Amino acid sequence: MASGNEGGGEENIRGHIKNIAEEDLMKTEDEIHEFDSIIQRFWVALIWISSIEKEKEPCKKVDKILEKLKNIKILNLIYEKKADHILDLAQENPAQIFSLIKKRIELRLKLLEA
Repeated sequence: MASGNEGGGEENIRGHIKNIAEEDLMKTEDEIHEFDSIIQRFWVALIWISSIEKEKEPCKKVDKILEKLKNIKILNLIYEKKADHILDLAQENPAQIFSLIKKRIELRLKLLEA
């Protein structure tokens, strides 16, 4: 008479056992990848901001750089909910705000790379 457990009850049990060590390793690798991604975005942002500092007429590049920073979500990582406000301030006084952003990025890089 059939009991509903035909087909190897032991195989079904093994199929559902979690490999906790493997899951922890995968989670750690994902976290490392996320940190590496953030660090890379910070470095790219520093390069863009430095390019404005070297320009003879930086105003021409401000909108382009602000759009790039917005696209890679750097300001959201640094300023969270105030990111849009920082974008508005950068339109009004780009040199001062870019200097502030650069300092904040450098500080975050030191913390992440420590």
